[in-house]
Amino acid sequence: MKTGDVTGSANPANLVALEPLVLRADDRTLNSGEQISVAFTADHKDDIAAFQYGLRFDPLLLEFVGVEPLAALPLTTDNFGLFNLADGEIRVAWAQATGVDIEAPAPVFQVHFKALASDVLLSDVLQSDPGILPGLAYTGALEEMAVDLQFGLVTGTNTPGTSDFALLQNRPNPFSGTTAIAFVLPETCEAQLRVLMCQEKCWQSEKGNIRRVGAKKHLIWKARRACCGTN
Repeated sequence: MKTGDVTGSANPANLVALEPLVLRADDRTLNSGEQISVAFTADHKDDIAAFQYGLRFDPLLLEFVGVEPLAALPLTTDNFGLFNLADGEIRVAWAQATGVDIEAPAPVFQVHFKALASDVLLSDVLQSDPGILPGLAYTGALEEMAVDLQFGLVTGTNTPGTSDFALLQNRPNPFSGTTAIAFVLPETCEAQLRVLMCQEKCWQSEKGNIRRVGAKKHLIWKARRACCGTN
């Protein structure tokens, strides 16, 4: 339920938007066949009485295994809408009469998947989707705030908390003319991308300084000669 200015006396200049409730999850590179658990934690917030959120995953790349409420909020499995998993939709909605204070990192819930592909970033196949359910939270006084999802540094599946090199799947694939190639580097360096033909002859190369570490980068590769293909 939303409230409005019934008497016409509200001054918009006095209205202050609340900072969003931030959910966080660790990004990672998937390995086909592995079981993964994605824990969603929340930053510090006082007086949270309700929240709702929609997640979309790619059912061709992730197989849903289960969902688990964690300790930060009094959630149960009944708070999760799982009726459209075939289309990769997960909904969560919770409300109570009085607000609760949460301290970071507050474990809210955990989703379990089986990876169906390798060399794919989790953040590319699991994302917030307001079309499924707008991300909103409310205080006990019905003050509204957005709910944002932020992925942390890419971690190797066997070495949590460290950043590894990874060359990820290009998208789109197959492609014609232009494709985006994603990769992760463990340290600041000059990187060179070489695109090879089937005969391993160098088709084209690109070079540049990469200064951010542990986060996903994209290089948009545009063929200087007409081409199409798969990778």
